[in-house]
Amino acid sequence: MEAPVKQLIESLKNSREEIQKYNALVGFDGFVDFIQRIIKTRDLSSFSYYSTIEEFGHDVSAAAGKSGQFELLNQEVKLGGNAPIMSNALGHLGIHNYCLASLGYPDLHPVFKHLHKNVEAISISEPGMTNALEFDDGKLILSELSSFALMDWPYLKQKSGVHLAEMISKSKLIALVDWANINHANDIWKGIQTEILPKLTQAERIFFFDLCDPSKKSKEDLENILHTISQYRLHGKVVLGMNENEANKIYQQLFPVTTVTPSLAEKGKLIFQYLNIDLLLIHPVDRALGIHNEGIVEVQGKLVLKPKISTGGGDNFNAGLCLGLMLNLSLEESMLAGIATSGSYVSHGYSPDVDGIIRYLEEW
Repeated sequence: MEAPVKQLIESLKNSREEIQKYNALVGFDGFVDFIQRIIKTRDLSSFSYYSTIEEFGHDVSAAAGKSGQFELLNQEVKLGGNAPIMSNALGHLGIHNYCLASLGYPDLHPVFKHLHKNVEAISISEPGMTNALEFDDGKLILSELSSFALMDWPYLKQKSGVHLAEMISKSKLIALVDWANINHANDIWKGIQTEILPKLTQAERIFFFDLCDPSKKSKEDLENILHTISQYRLHGKVVLGMNENEANKIYQQLFPVTTVTPSLAEKGKLIFQYLNIDLLLIHPVDRALGIHNEGIVEVQGKLVLKPKISTGGGDNFNAGLCLGLMLNLSLEESMLAGIATSGSYVSHGYSPDVDGIIRYLEEW
């Protein structure tokens, strides 16, 4: 691991000017996140949190048939959603980007006024609202999504006008995220692929997709969007990212009948073979797997045992990964950049700049 880390540090030090040449477009969700912990015990002078989801789940189950009350403690109110968090992280890394998202309409919600100066915020609707319940071993996301109900392809074209095609044409990276929570995401992603991209001048573009948790989507919806994602390969390099939970659920939907339980790498390989894309990235909390036509690359991370925040860790991973891909770094270096960006974020509670990634890698 030492050699790849040193190589990435050197690559980042030599790329500061190049980073500033790139544009990106990220869309289309947006949330106001209430980051919360759940109080387990309290007396006059102190209190303790639920430390694990299992521990909290046990007490929730025990309340069945009886009811129960749980005390929430707000730790932070912050910008949320895959698009704003990834956009903000890219901004910290030095990449100018357009965040075309649900940031408050007609005026920006106050939390989105703190987006990095490299982010050009264009809002298309009111944001969703999220209670992000944090634990030492993960998080539970409780979201209210009614503001996304009307967001379909005609609506997006109306709100963004001719600027959508302009923004895409200027961008090396186009990141389309949070398919699971936007009702008409299939139509929106298909509309971009069929109506906008064929009219643009050919360029070296990277299309990054993040489906998020597909549990509430049908198998037919999943198959349709995966087909649409594959069609983007006509216009550039296609990358699909997912965390371990999402990879397991997508595998279960695509391959429901199996006699044995394959490893995560084997599941990833089967998902990749189902698609027509360039790269599938799976990022558990302690490592990352990159599956492409040449095989599987696995990079070990550094597990953060006491994260200051976990909500947004995956979006910061995606930003760091895409930085590496935009710089044409090796797959291993790009994955390390994602791991370091995410690791620094969950360790310190804020997105790092390039110097922050370098410091994290040097300490590692």
